[in-house]
Amino acid sequence: MTQRIQDAAASSPPTATGAPCDVDSRQFKATISTTAGGVRRLTLSGDIDLAVRDQLRQIIEARLVGEGVKALLIDMAAVTFLDCGGIGALITGRHLAADIGCEYRVVNARGIVARVLDLAGVWPVLQLSLIGAEVVVAAGSPRRPLRNCGLKPGC
Repeated sequence: MTQRIQDAAASSPPTATGAPCDVDSRQFKATISTTAGGVRRLTLSGDIDLAVRDQLRQIIEARLVGEGVKALLIDMAAVTFLDCGGIGALITGRHLAADIGCEYRVVNARGIVARVLDLAGVWPVLQLSLIGAEVVVAAGSPRRPLRNCGLKPGC
């Protein structure tokens, strides 16, 4: 499985067709699509837990780094389970994106997944949108700058 992830990370970015990332463990699947303007959408489905944490981190990092990438949207609509390992991978990705100046947002979390993100206190942070030096917050979220959220990579 590790070799498949390394191969996927080394391959050229997919087009808007929604080509798979070559990661599909028992209950976790990641698919990437690229739209005009350098926006990549990483669509996740299934369970995101400690068993797939490192894979998810590698996928996020590989999709952030690349010529012309301006934004990475993590679509969680089809995620059925999320634990601290998954939250840590999402936060690590957020910090990496901020460090390289790339837009990064987690979108469409629903049900128990949205509740877990909210209870962990990270949902507002993952919905933040950094545009230049200004912080824009998704509707209904408290206004908090990313650097002052108290979260660190790997938490």
